[in-house]
This record gives sequence, C-alpha cells and structure tokens, in this order.
Amino acid sequence: LPPLRYVTSARALVVRADQVMTVRGPDDLSILPGGRIESGETSTRRCAASCWRRRAGASWTSPY
Repeated sequence: LPPLRYVTSARALVVRADQVMTVRGPDDLSILPGGRIESGETSTRRCAASCWRRRAGASWTSPY
C-alpha cells in the first residue's frame, strides 16, 4: 500500500452473496462507492459515509 499521505480517495468493495454494490458515477457508469478523502477524514470513514448515503440508489449486480 502507498503511504497515507499519497492517498486522496477511497473506494469500497461491498459484497452480498454473489452480488457487488455499485453506484452511478458522473459519466453514468457503474462504479464502486467511495470518493475523495476530506482533510482529517479516514479512508474507512469516507467509504462508510458513501455507502450509507448512496445505499438507496445503489445497484446490486453479479460480477459473473
């Protein structure tokens, strides 16, 4: 892993049975939830906040 001072964003891989949580990105593409880490925020907190905020609009898709 890179040193934390170089990490600017984080994504979460959320799995339920054989499905993966995805959200719509700016280009209408399916992406993993997460985003830019704000000053003083941890990568874990960023991912948790993104998953919680977007769970209503999230999609569950099979990676197979």
